[in-house]
Amino acid sequence: MGKTYTQVKKDFLERYKDELEPLLELCEKERLKRLRFLFATRLAVLAIIIFHIITYKLDIQFIAIFILIAIGGGYLLIKKTFEFKIRQKVMPVICECFDNLKWKYGEYNQPLIFSEANLINSYDNYYFEDVFFNTWNKTNIEIIDTHLSKKVEKKEVRIFDGIVLRIKININFCSHTIIQNNSMFHYAHAQSLEKIKFEENISKKFSVFSNNEDEARYLVTQALIERLDRISQVFECPIYSASFYKQGFYLAFNFKKHMFSFANLNISLKDMGEIALFLEELLEIYKLVDYFIPNEQDKK
Repeated sequence: MGKTYTQVKKDFLERYKDELEPLLELCEKERLKRLRFLFATRLAVLAIIIFHIITYKLDIQFIAIFILIAIGGGYLLIKKTFEFKIRQKVMPVICECFDNLKWKYGEYNQPLIFSEANLINSYDNYYFEDVFFNTWNKTNIEIIDTHLSKKVEKKEVRIFDGIVLRIKININFCSHTIIQNNSMFHYAHAQSLEKIKFEENISKKFSVFSNNEDEARYLVTQALIERLDRISQVFECPIYSASFYKQGFYLAFNFKKHMFSFANLNISLKDMGEIALFLEELLEIYKLVDYFIPNEQDKK
């Protein structure tokens, strides 16, 4: 028998205290060191600029622009370098706090699967950041931090920045069914899929398209919509689209901010808020898996 949700949370908190908290304290010292360096650098640059203005009577407007560019560029470089370095240290330890959780950065070996599944259609370029692999209830899970863009009239237009969840539920679907949020813009779906009419409690939020109406009605139920509403609340982001395709269920959240912001130069690493949120999000994903593949025990 697998773990309950309560056991997962308890095990994580114990490992957090023993393994992750000491590492975060060391990283917090490095964060404060970087902030002090940035502050000192800004003061030094400002002093040098003021000296040259007084001594050589330089154009103040030009100098002001130069200051903003230099300070802003230096800050972004140091911020990005620090956050990536801390990420490399912290993420593997966070994964150790969960059973079977693995992490990669910038690598995903099926970049076109989202288009094939009609989850997010018609993109030309892509890149990935955090990618997690996990197993729950004998089911493989992938969580992919995804960025997609499309060429529109010779311009590169970003069409998706967010998280894609892929659950390999190993059920052979006879059809291809997609669910789209009515409040968001979507590029045209595959022409082979027809819009299925549903009751108002579903159709007022989502549009459903499928090439098999009977299976679509079997898959898209009020219970599923309630489960999607719940996971949307926990992720603090509306669902963009979902897809039943081959042996997988796909779910996309179009985030406006970076989801996995464990390392932030401006936020204390002793603040457990982001990590606690990740824990709740992961538990909600487990509950979604259990919706499709009920376990023999009551997970509480």
